[in-house]
Amino acid sequence: MYYPDKLRSGTKLVPLIPGLIMVTLFFFATIFIDISAGLFVMFLSFGLFSVFSFFLFLRTHNYSFLAGSIMQLLFALYFATVPKGFIPFPNEKMAWFLYFVGIVIGIWMIILVVGKRKNKFKGRELFELAARATELAADGFTDRPRPAGKTTYTKNELMGFSEYIRRNLIALPYMENDRVVFIPIRMGDEYLFTFNPESFRRERTWIGFDFHGNITVSMSKRDYLAYKEELSFDQLCSNLGKLFIDFMEYYKKGEAERIVSQLNELKLSQWM
Repeated sequence: MYYPDKLRSGTKLVPLIPGLIMVTLFFFATIFIDISAGLFVMFLSFGLFSVFSFFLFLRTHNYSFLAGSIMQLLFALYFATVPKGFIPFPNEKMAWFLYFVGIVIGIWMIILVVGKRKNKFKGRELFELAARATELAADGFTDRPRPAGKTTYTKNELMGFSEYIRRNLIALPYMENDRVVFIPIRMGDEYLFTFNPESFRRERTWIGFDFHGNITVSMSKRDYLAYKEELSFDQLCSNLGKLFIDFMEYYKKGEAERIVSQLNELKLSQWM
């Protein structure tokens, strides 16, 4: 069944900006200095990308970012060791071995990214699903958290669920004294939460699971205004809470793969 998008179209360029900057600097360095300078720019850029991807892996525990970090590191070594690079590799056979390993990991990354959408942040899918059963209404935004239901789970189940949600890039869990708070992550958010997760959570939508089974939702004004139409605010918060309750039930039954399948069925753009 076809469902029209409820959210306004987001920009697809944000994830591409670092790559565009890298290519621009490469051409400037090559034209105004020489090819060795251009290759050094590529080496430095891929080195920084590798560090960033590794930090993403540490934050999310998602292994596609670890694979990406290794691939980017190999690309950095490639640009450093090609004949015009600043440290040409003395052993040609070893150089070709490294290039071969990089190609293999690159193919693996393509399978992960395009085929299985392993490195796509799925916050946008969450907001789309929550809006499907929400009626149009002008009941207005409020920043007051709303109760969104109650369910049962053990503390260990909540911790395991939190790790699953984190690893599959659905939301970023924050552990508090008596609850876990989930912050949905959308494509482009990774540049904000990777190095300063505490600052990232301010004025964001969150879903709280306390240790007594109570579910609370707070919808941010930014996310509410991202919808094309004025939706019932209370119902939207309730539906977002119910969505997470359903996800918890899937997890407890050993059917956690249904969570990702449900989100991927929307087939939203890889870059949004």
